[in-house]
Amino acid sequence: CASGSVLALASSTPSRKRRRRSSGAAFHVRVMTTGVDLTHQHRQMLRKIGAALLEKIEDAHLATHVIAVDRGHPLRRTPKLMIAMCTTGNVLHMDWLAASAAA
Repeated sequence: CASGSVLALASSTPSRKRRRRSSGAAFHVRVMTTGVDLTHQHRQMLRKIGAALLEKIEDAHLATHVIAVDRGHPLRRTPKLMIAMCTTGNVLHMDWLAASAAA
């Protein structure tokens, strides 16, 4: 991973689908969590925004968004986070999920 940028929590407006520039094919948001506890309500929010939940470390490189911070849980450098950071800059707080589901 060749990332020289400082890790910042993304606060951009969430999107449900994006288009790839090369093929024009739509792809869904693929969310991985690390260091946070997902409740049934969080899983419902993921379904509501049409996001796929990646749970295995083997899938970390496929994540488009990583939820790594929650109230009471500081950012920790976990193996999932280190792998996912090589493919996405969308390292997010759990509040992003709530805002996305509410939008």
